[in-house]
Amino acid sequence: MLFKILVTLVVLTACFAARIKRQEDGEFWWLKAAESDAVVEPVAEVKINSHDEGKSANIKQESAIDSSVVAQILSSGPETAGKFSPHPGVCVCVPYYLCNEGQIITDGAGIIDIRKKPPTKNVTTEAKAITKRDVLPAQNDLVGGNCLGSIEVCCKMPTPERIPEIVPTVPLGPKYISTCGMRNGDGLNVRITNFKDNESQYGEFPWMVAVLRPTVSATTGKPNDVYQCGGSIIHPSVVLTAAHCVVGKDPKSLKIRVGEWDTQSAYEFFPHQDRLVVDAIIHEQYFPAALFNDVALLFLAEPVDLGPEADVVCLPRPDQVFDGSRCFATGWGKDQFGQAGKYQHVLKKIELPLVPHATCQNSLRKTRLGQAFRLHESFVCAGGEPGRDTCKGDGGSPLVCPIPGGPKPSRYMQVGIVAWGIGCGENGVPGVYASIPHASSWIEDKIAKRFSLAPDYFLKQLTPSV
Repeated sequence: MLFKILVTLVVLTACFAARIKRQEDGEFWWLKAAESDAVVEPVAEVKINSHDEGKSANIKQESAIDSSVVAQILSSGPETAGKFSPHPGVCVCVPYYLCNEGQIITDGAGIIDIRKKPPTKNVTTEAKAITKRDVLPAQNDLVGGNCLGSIEVCCKMPTPERIPEIVPTVPLGPKYISTCGMRNGDGLNVRITNFKDNESQYGEFPWMVAVLRPTVSATTGKPNDVYQCGGSIIHPSVVLTAAHCVVGKDPKSLKIRVGEWDTQSAYEFFPHQDRLVVDAIIHEQYFPAALFNDVALLFLAEPVDLGPEADVVCLPRPDQVFDGSRCFATGWGKDQFGQAGKYQHVLKKIELPLVPHATCQNSLRKTRLGQAFRLHESFVCAGGEPGRDTCKGDGGSPLVCPIPGGPKPSRYMQVGIVAWGIGCGENGVPGVYASIPHASSWIEDKIAKRFSLAPDYFLKQLTPSV
């Protein structure tokens, strides 16, 4: 019995001594032993002192490593195995089966256990697939050496995935739905009550357009926009104006401004929009001496962004009659002819009665035009009330009337374009406008061909609310 105890003590002492010897030789007991088929290359010996134990250990390495790293491994245990990098920022030590051609495997290829039906017993050994973990990686300048574990290699880190920047979205209101002829009678977001000279409310007539000609000031050298005439939006990319405003001008020298109200300030709630003109079409039967068929279309380089402050006006049908309607003419023109007249800062509106064609002709025959005067069919008349008329500078601006039999509040159709008159605001003398019912077929045909629109495009604009 005593003999058996002595033999046991001798064996335990020998094992402990061997374990200490293996640790001193660098064969750390917490590291996984190399697999039987792993190739272990010859190594050099480097003597390092542990700051905790004061012991010397010959660590198997291809090159020297920082003693503090080894001290950390000696004191920390297996958690640090595989985290050391002999090439910081370039590669990291990982088990060889996690490295494929110098790159760390990130998709699990060759490592995952695929849930599939086992092969039949007749499958030959040659047909057996060889996974990446069965084959040691090819050697390169980063793979194979300088790692602490005997089955570890230094493998390039994968390219970090780009984390998309998440931009918080601002909740938007309901999308604006364009509706032709919607007049904002109380203005947009504010109603001004102290007007005295027929000023319009801000955004009251969203189809109103200013046709401008960009120039450079001869005195200051600064860019300047010269007002040419008025106009109206009838399509996101088309402005309707008077032919006498643009005839003889290069269309590309013009631009239009929509959403304007006060020309001397920029404090409107919505910013105005400028668009360059790329082409213009003048009515083929335009007669400049008497302004017959005084109609022109301006085509824009890009469409206007429609909104409550910038929207289209409705177009009438050729057979529609508006006699007796109370209509509105708008513009920034002069308040009277002559030196005393001044262009307006704020968009003006004038309410006028539409005058029947025969009545208007008789009224005009009482002026210097004489009894032989004939009012051409391409005109309509409005006004005749003292002090209420469109004057110089209002040319091209729209005359709009409520849609007959339409809903309340009224939507508006453009019935005329400011053309000419005898004097300005004289009692019993109406102003003369290019007739849009007379020209509507021509207008719709030109636009439909330009943009390949359906023949009933403009008629459908009236359907939802009429």
